[in-house]
Formats: sequence, C-alpha cells, structure tokens
Amino acid sequence: MPSLHSVTINRLAREAGIHSGFRDVRGRWRDVSVATKRALLQGMGFPASSAEEAAASLTALEQRRWLGTLPSVTVITENEPSPCCDLFLATADLGLRLDWRIELEQGGFREGELAPAGLTVEERKQVAGVEKVRLRLPLPQGLPLGYHTLALNGALRDSLDDSRDGPGGMSLIMAPARAHIPEKLERGQKLWGLAVQLYGLRSQQNWGIGDFADLQQLVSGAAALGADTIALNPLHALFPGNPAHISPYGPSSREFLNTGYIALPHSQVHDEEGLTALRSSSLVNFEAVLPLKIRALEQRFNSDEPEAADYRRFVGEGESGLRDLGVFQALSEHFGHDTPWRDWPAPYRNPASPQVAEFARDHHRRIDFFCYLQWLADRQLENAAAACEAGGMAPGLCLDLAVGSDRWGAETWRQQSLFATGVSIGAPPDAFNLLGQDWGIPPMTPLQLKEQAYRPFIRMLRANMRHAGALRVDHILGWQRLYWIPEGASPDTGSYVSYPFDDMLAIAALESHRNRCAIIGEDLGTVPRGFRNRLRKAGIFSTRLLHFERTRDGRHVAPDNYPRLALASVASHDLPTLRGFITGQDLRLRSRYRLFPSAEERYRAIRDRVRDRRQLVEALQREDLLPSGHLPGSWLRRHVRELAIAAYRYLGRSSAGVELVYPEDPLEVLDQINLPGTTDEHPNWRRKLPLEVADLLADQAMGEMAAHLNRERDTSGTSTLHGETND
Repeated sequence: MPSLHSVTINRLAREAGIHSGFRDVRGRWRDVSVATKRALLQGMGFPASSAEEAAASLTALEQRRWLGTLPSVTVITENEPSPCCDLFLATADLGLRLDWRIELEQGGFREGELAPAGLTVEERKQVAGVEKVRLRLPLPQGLPLGYHTLALNGALRDSLDDSRDGPGGMSLIMAPARAHIPEKLERGQKLWGLAVQLYGLRSQQNWGIGDFADLQQLVSGAAALGADTIALNPLHALFPGNPAHISPYGPSSREFLNTGYIALPHSQVHDEEGLTALRSSSLVNFEAVLPLKIRALEQRFNSDEPEAADYRRFVGEGESGLRDLGVFQALSEHFGHDTPWRDWPAPYRNPASPQVAEFARDHHRRIDFFCYLQWLADRQLENAAAACEAGGMAPGLCLDLAVGSDRWGAETWRQQSLFATGVSIGAPPDAFNLLGQDWGIPPMTPLQLKEQAYRPFIRMLRANMRHAGALRVDHILGWQRLYWIPEGASPDTGSYVSYPFDDMLAIAALESHRNRCAIIGEDLGTVPRGFRNRLRKAGIFSTRLLHFERTRDGRHVAPDNYPRLALASVASHDLPTLRGFITGQDLRLRSRYRLFPSAEERYRAIRDRVRDRRQLVEALQREDLLPSGHLPGSWLRRHVRELAIAAYRYLGRSSAGVELVYPEDPLEVLDQINLPGTTDEHPNWRRKLPLEVADLLADQAMGEMAAHLNRERDTSGTSTLHGETND
C-alpha cells in the first residue's frame, strides 16, 4: 500500500503537469518513479522531501490560481463562438455590480457592466478561510487580433485581499486560428531550398568561419538556381569570451544573435598566412577564429561612428533585454568566462541588484561594445534577408529556434524565476539514441510561463521572426509536453511535463502573421497521438524525413502520400549523411563512443541498416530513379552522388510543400553534422562544406540537383493546404 507521502506526491505531480508514465519507442509503458516526481517538483519550486512539505506544496499549488480576481493571461482564438475567461470571486462578492474595461492594443476600448450573480458557478473552493467561486466571464465578440488588457472596477478589487492580475489588469491575447503561410504555398506551388550550417560556409573573404556576407552570396546564387529558401542552424547568441562553447542548440540567449557571424573586411586582416590556414582547415577552429574577430571588432568599435539614429533606434527597440545581455557579457569577462554565474558573488547573480547597476555604470563603454556587436549582426542578417527578397525567394531565410538555452547563459541569468532548477530537458530512448538524451538545458516552468503572460515566449518569437520568412521550431513537441530529467540521473528515468499547447500555438500564429513568417515544427521522435493534426489545423508545417516516413510494412511512404503542409528532407543534422548511411559510418561511430546499450542492440542496428538500405533502393526504383534489379552495397558506395540526386528527386515528387537539400549529400560528405550523445569526443558543429560558396553553386551535382527539383517541384500534382489529415 503506498504511503501517504507518495500519494501526496502523486497528487502534487498531477496538479503540476508531471505525467505518471509514458510509452517508449517500442510501445512499452514506463511508470515514472516517485523519486523522479519529487526531483521535478523540487525544480519547479514545490519541495516534497517530507510528507509535511509535500502537503504544504500541494495546498499552495491548488490555491495558487484562486488568489487573484483574474488569471494573469487568457488567450482566445478568433471566431471562438463564446469567448470568456475565468473570474474568481469571494462568495460574498457575488452581489456586486461588475464594471469591466478592455484597453485595445490598437487604441480605444470596450467596456460594460455585469452582474456576477447571473453567471454559472463552475467551481467552489475554500482559500485561506474564504469561500471563493470560479465563474466564466463572457467577453465581447469581434475583438481585433492583438495584445489587449482587461481590467475590473475598483470596488471589486478593494473587496479582495489579493489580485494576481495586478493593477494593469489581465493580458487578453486575441490570436488567429492559423499561422501565416507564404503566398506561393497558398497558391499550391511546391518549393525547395538548401539547408546549411552558417559556420560551415567557405569563401576567400571570410575569416575561417562562415559569416553573413557568405550567407548573402549563397542567397543570391541559390535564388539563381531556383531555390526559394535557405534554412540555417540557430543563429542565437553564444558566449563571445568562451569560443569552445559552440553548440548552436545551447545558446546564451535565444533573443539575440551570434556575433561570430559578423563579416569583417579584408583590410582588417593583419596575419594573412594565419588567416589562410584558418580558411583552409576542414573544421572551424572557433578557439582561434573568434578571439581574432573580437579584437578586430574592438578596433572597429573604437574607430567607428555607427549611424547614430539607426543605432539608437536599435538599442531602443532592444529595450532592457539588449542592455542586460551586454551587462551579462561584461560581467562574464570580469569574473572569468569559465565561472558560471551561479559562482559569481551573490549580489551579481541578481540582475536587479544595486551592485549590478553600479557595475553597468562603471563599464558602460564595454556594454556599449556588446550592444554594438548586436547592431552589426542584426543589420548584416537584415541585408541577407533583403537579398532573398531581391532574388524573388519566398519564404527566403528559414531560421531555427532552439528548444532551450544554456543553464549559465544570459537568458537564465536575466529570468531566473522562469527556469526550473536541478533538472534538464532531453528525450527518452529511441531508435537512433538507445540510451536516451540529456541536453543539459533547463526547462521553462509552464506555471511561470503562464503567470508571466507568456512575455518571454513572445519576445523570443519576435526576435527570431524579425528577419525570417520561416522559422523552424526545434522539438516543437515541447509545446505540448517536454521530457524533464533530474540532474545527474539517467535519461531513461525522466518524465514528461505538460505545457499550455493551445495557448502557445495561438500566440505563435499571431506573431507569425505579424512578421509574415511561416512556422515549421520539428516534430520528430515520440509524437503524441493527434499532435500532427493539431499542428496542421494551426497552419504549422510538419517535418517529414525520407528515412522515417514508412508504411506499416516498412516500405517508404509514396511521394504523393506526403502531407502538403510539410517540410521534407532526406535526413537532418542529427542523422547520417547519405554516404554515411550507405557505408554505416554512423554505426561505427556509435559503437566507438559506446552509444549502444548492449552488443545485441548494436547487431540489431547493423541488421536494420542492411534492411533500410535495401528498402530505400526499392523505393527509388519504384519511381524509376535508380536502375532496376539488385544493386549491391559496392555499387551504392561508388554511386552516392546518383543516389543523392535520386533521393531528393523522390521527395521533389512528393506532395510536401517545401523540400530541403543538404549539400553534404550530393557532395558525398561522409560524416554527419552532429552525432547525438557525444560532445567534445567528436567534432560536432565544426565541419565545413568541402567547397567554397561560389564553387558549391557552380558544382555539377548541385546544378543537376537544382534542374531536377525545378522540374519535379513544378510538374508534380498540387492540392490545397487545407483539409488534409495525416498524423
């Protein structure tokens, strides 16, 4: 019989959105242990180490939403038949007349009067000795899209001890039902583009790392080939003083840019021989390149007079977040880049402390430098986006929003109450990561996100849509549920935690329309039933990879059975290149780094690869894209380029609205961009493309690929983006 303590923890976990268990990749149910629940609750701020603590946390959590008159935020989707929001009143206040007023974002207001006694009581609860009721307050129809504020009259406020909606009122968000979809796709056109890692671009102009000038050159050349989009790795701000911290999926802040991508003129080069070596290396030497660029940028800052009005406007638009980033970076220099902010002297761990304010005054010039770098990066990225428009590319740039940020970066320092402590996010074991994954990134807590009226989420979307025609959302599954792992525990001992999916979809749709930016959800892995249909109804593109799209008998899904509202590609940055897939390079590396939990699993993976390789060939042969008959492994290894063109032509014929080509495949690159489960032991996020941008665009295989895709994407049958079901 479970103890009272464990029963209370289970109730508390349910109330906090922690799942009791989940089905793994093989369909087996895994119960979540009480110990895991207790650790996750602690990370959320609900201690439960004893029965008394658990009971107190449960009471506090159950009463939390009852403490105010209105919730902090309500999100309404347009055309909802009966829009309303929660209203919490003391039973004694039901006889009051209620005046309400909605201040519209666009200016103007709506107001009215209501008798709460005429509303249906949805729920009753004793809160601190006061009987309270939850009612549903009807809202007016036809409110414009946007961010509005609902306030109640003073008489009612004075009748309550606490009002969590605060003096400014409740945030009322009116959102469209669907996200923005580019006009070409709405018309039924099917598009294609390139997926590249910006750092991996080569040129005779860059400093050993791809930069925004290389991107602009790639955009112009790709547009001439017929491409409509360039998809990039996350461009989020990293750690300028710690060049070894290179993962784009573990940034310091997702609201700002990686200034290592700023293009610098050749006139600032002082060591031509050293720069030539940096350019010619097959891997980006971040530890050498980034300090070199910082020194050159310091010289430019000290001699440059930025366009004053534009710079001031940019700093003003950045509000406090930009200055906070500069302060954080200056503090990191001051205390040492190897020292996480948790180990700074206590006053400097608090961004709002008097000591931090004094530091900012004393180091304003250095802080200005970091803001200046953001201005340069933003303007150069803006130029690349403008080149897309000039070349007729739409959606143009497709940027990437990482699922989280580094535990000791600027984002967590600035918003400490938002992030859970002592836990990280990851993924349970799956077919490609049999040990599971711990990404070492702290999650936002769903309760705090909602109580902050989703402002951090909104800022993040706006920052990443600013110069993008499309935004890929990494692990969009996390908008519904995110896999949390206690610090130091094995990834297979975690649990899913629920997030306010409907609200996040609606807000994303609103920002999507405002920025004319399509949304592409990376929905790979263990996908909950019905999830993809939810994305489709919200106008969000799904991600479909050739390797994963299979029928129940293991055959590859036929091209015309791909959903229209989808982005299709052969693989992703976390999967082997086609050459790696054919030769089994990824399996050898996974074996070398002990990423298989057992020898049996390793042998199974090898057997599965033989089968998968055969099934891929058969799928391409059914479309007459490869010679018929048996094609042995030796033939495939000699004809990787032909196989790549065939695979992308297969997807070119598909119904998917967008197709992405990874140049690594037609260029016959062996090693994949990132090998999940490894960090420093493998050169993740460092590999350059084998050709310079100009040569890449002129390469015979790339030209042949582009010609085929222009035909396949133009002549394949089209259908509406609306009304399909494919889950």
